[in-house]
Amino acid sequence: MMTCDSNGEFDLVTAGELELKYPEKEFSEVAVVSDGELIIAFDPDDEIVLGDVSYVIGPILFYEIDEAGNDINIDRNTIADAIDYTDCGLTEICVDSKVFPAFRLI
Repeated sequence: MMTCDSNGEFDLVTAGELELKYPEKEFSEVAVVSDGELIIAFDPDDEIVLGDVSYVIGPILFYEIDEAGNDINIDRNTIADAIDYTDCGLTEICVDSKVFPAFRLI
């Protein structure tokens, strides 16, 4: 799996490493991106909706599925798609006069 924090820092992790790195996070909210094969997951407590747009202010988890919906190994195409996705969605939002780095869910 591949993680990206709200500052745009990427890391490749196993499921066990994910739990150690983010023990307080529940990556249960899911969005499908990049032609339906690249999946992102995030903690629902990290989602902020401003107007009609949703943002994630915590880490996101990237993984990929095949046509049957099974998880598959990350390859260089997955990494490239994840980088493209974050490049398009990484932004800052202002909530209660505080500025947060965030991902705009596309």
